[in-house]
Amino acid sequence: MSQLRVAPKVSVTADGSVSITLDPVAVDASWLDVIDDALAVLRRAGSRRPAVLVLDEFQVVAAMGRTGVGGAFKAIADNASDVSIVFAGSHLSVMEKLTKGRGAPLHGMGERLVLDVVPEGAMVSYLQRRAKSVGKRLDRAPARLIYESADRVPNSVQQLALAALEASRSDAAITAEHVVEGFETVVDRSAFIYAQQFEELGGAPSQQRILKVLARQAVESVYAKSFLDAVGVANANAVTTALHVLDGRELVVRRGRVWDVADPFLRRWLVRSS
Repeated sequence: MSQLRVAPKVSVTADGSVSITLDPVAVDASWLDVIDDALAVLRRAGSRRPAVLVLDEFQVVAAMGRTGVGGAFKAIADNASDVSIVFAGSHLSVMEKLTKGRGAPLHGMGERLVLDVVPEGAMVSYLQRRAKSVGKRLDRAPARLIYESADRVPNSVQQLALAALEASRSDAAITAEHVVEGFETVVDRSAFIYAQQFEELGGAPSQQRILKVLARQAVESVYAKSFLDAVGVANANAVTTALHVLDGRELVVRRGRVWDVADPFLRRWLVRSS
């Protein structure tokens, strides 16, 4: 894979719309060169009509372990005349480290937008339409259960909805019982990954204990003596350090003032394995 480079090709349809295909060719080039290639194509298209490059799940840049990566993207963006670039990420705290504050590699580059989750009404209606398209009835109550059980996170909602559909088998409708069964199925399918993530924290047992405590109940007062005793640490600094690591690994999340396990299925696995 390291020897593959993308060769962009542009096609223009009769109505004037532009499509881009990226064909791999074997050369010795970096992934930054690939992005440069795509931008070159977009720059040419941008001289005639608006062009945009969307880099999704951009928070992985912070975990690449290479210095200057963020700065490299800033240099690319600075040269992207006639092209808009969207750096999109689902992990807010990591994205903030890349974009906010002194020394942040993408600080001051453009407008910062924080999007909320898809509202319940819109997501429930979407789930009902998708169920109907495959010949299933999904009433509002089990659709809401899917939404809430998956922490309202779109990707998790879709995972659970698919598992609930599979659990319904030949039944005409997807019920709450199917949602519960589907939830356990998703946990089972990912159990190996969760076990691996948990074992990787073996060098810091306090992080493992914090995960298990948060899995049982989300906590606001993480510096209270009761929480320190529950996770077996001596002081607040140890909690801060552990939460920083767990947050960086996308294992925990802070919603408002409350800390919780980030993935609802990981949360269930932790409870089951306790």
